[in-house]
Amino acid sequence: QAVLAQGTRGTIRGTVTDPNGAVVPNATATLIDVQKGTTVRTSTTNTNGEYQFIEIEPSTYRIVIAAPSFAELTLNDFALEPNRNLILDATVSLTT
Repeated sequence: QAVLAQGTRGTIRGTVTDPNGAVVPNATATLIDVQKGTTVRTSTTNTNGEYQFIEIEPSTYRIVIAAPSFAELTLNDFALEPNRNLILDATVSLTT
């Protein structure tokens, strides 16, 4: 009988939309470990506006979302608990 080890890593994913609710493909989502002050990973949204970070160590993070013609958006200081899947959707504003 196989014994599966309990992992501690989690997943963070979400959808980036514009103020009208339309998805924003090719936006860049940068995952930053707040405690270490380091960039962990960068993801680009797909054609459905979705980004995903998998196998992420528990910590406190921030995500910076950037896309052409849109203002940069920061999702500040959220905790990823062990074995959790966070969904962090974001709405970006048009630059003026």
